[in-house]
Amino acid sequence: MSKARLEADRAEYDDHMRLARDAENRHDYAEALRHAMAALEHVDAMMKFERRYEETEFDSVPCIDMVVRLAPLIFHAESIERVRAILKQHRAVERNTSADLAKTLDDAVARMADARRLWNSIEANPGTTLNALQESLGGDPGVWRDIVSQWVSASIVCRAIIPRGVELRLASEITAPARARCSRCTRLVQGKRGQFYTEQRCPTCGLDAMFVMVPDAETNDTGVPE
Repeated sequence: MSKARLEADRAEYDDHMRLARDAENRHDYAEALRHAMAALEHVDAMMKFERRYEETEFDSVPCIDMVVRLAPLIFHAESIERVRAILKQHRAVERNTSADLAKTLDDAVARMADARRLWNSIEANPGTTLNALQESLGGDPGVWRDIVSQWVSASIVCRAIIPRGVELRLASEITAPARARCSRCTRLVQGKRGQFYTEQRCPTCGLDAMFVMVPDAETNDTGVPE
């Protein structure tokens, strides 16, 4: 690939990452993830350009760092699997990164499972306290505090100080209408928000699957939130 083509891809990567960082700073995690995923499509060319012409060494890859940081918070498993696919397609990306990207993705999947446990507990016990959740869920209390803090920043969870501790509630009613994407066939289905918190049979493909809720603004069918 020519230097001009590599440089153009690097520019595309940089543009998407700038927009991704802006969105993350606004706590718009879906928008940030969308741009991080768009940047991911240019990551191989970006790294080739910077290694070849700027002698850059990579400890990690910013777009992948953002995916593994944000995807667990909004249960977007497809983004993590897309990173895996890119790493298989462009093996030089991981080879030229000092980080263990495979472990990083596995850790993100584990964090998503923790986030889902926490979400389900808050949904099942509206008004529960953070201390009560930490006691019932076990593990590292710092993990639960960190996830809750990021959800509060994104207006996903409401937090209030009460005499018995910090009370938590989901910001949206579980009976509100919602759309979600099947993790098996990736098609969108409609229903009530609460039904998408647990595995169920997809009405489109007929397989048992987890569902990822998507914003009302999403109109495409690419698997990437908008």
